[in-house]
Amino acid sequence: MTADVIRFEHLAWTFGSGTLDAQLALQDASLCVRQGEVSALIGPSGAGKSTLVAFANGLHRPRRTGQALVLGCDTGDPAADLGALRARVGLVLQYPQLQLFERFVGDDVAYGPRQLGLSRPELRSRVLNAMSLVGLGEEYVDRRTFSLSGGEMRRVALAGVLAMQPEVLVLDEATAGLDPAGRQKIHELIRTLRANGTTILMVSNDLDQVAELADSVTILSQGRTVASGPVRTVLADREMLLAAGLAPTHAAAVAEEISAHGVSLPGDVLTASDLEEALWQKLRR
Repeated sequence: MTADVIRFEHLAWTFGSGTLDAQLALQDASLCVRQGEVSALIGPSGAGKSTLVAFANGLHRPRRTGQALVLGCDTGDPAADLGALRARVGLVLQYPQLQLFERFVGDDVAYGPRQLGLSRPELRSRVLNAMSLVGLGEEYVDRRTFSLSGGEMRRVALAGVLAMQPEVLVLDEATAGLDPAGRQKIHELIRTLRANGTTILMVSNDLDQVAELADSVTILSQGRTVASGPVRTVLADREMLLAAGLAPTHAAAVAEEISAHGVSLPGDVLTASDLEEALWQKLRR
């Protein structure tokens, strides 16, 4: 049986706890990610997704309720070595400018692996390889970091995390702000990393992306986990999606529209390839 790499149970979180401005972000959130899989976390805006994934490398730690286990480390334990954990779990924030700080792109990507004491040739190799993976050529090394576009900064932040060669990669809206070619590049990267054994937790409101890439999915709504399971099972539940404030995939919506006009299609159509296959089978009959 595949091991759990991340297991969150009944987590709660309040920003500004104990103040007049206290804001409840999570009240009963659970999530499980198994080794080697791509797992997605979805939910409407304000559901608490970014707050929940911040538990993955100890940016948030359980307070009075719940448990967060990551690679066997109980992050709620005061003795937990969060430094060692963060070397194994890479987190790309929703707003990449928050984790960029070096003047030049190459220095920013190199910052993490430089702390590992790598030789200069190995450090350079890691930096250039990570940049190549996200579609940034060597000419970006000497570019000023904060002169980049939002999409370029997102890719630099991702490259800096990939340069650490993490066992677990957490992507918070990794394709936001990217053009179609940039999104496709990230999709290819996710597939490559998964094939190479990296465990991935991705936050996304793009259900088409989730249906194409993820093995499992968890739905968060108003700080609570409302569904979790295999992606094809969870995303096929249209009523549950609508109750959580989410729309079905485009392919599922098209299949439903076609069925409403008298051409019955299977209820498990989620992706464009599913729809193509269902129509082909219908025509063959």
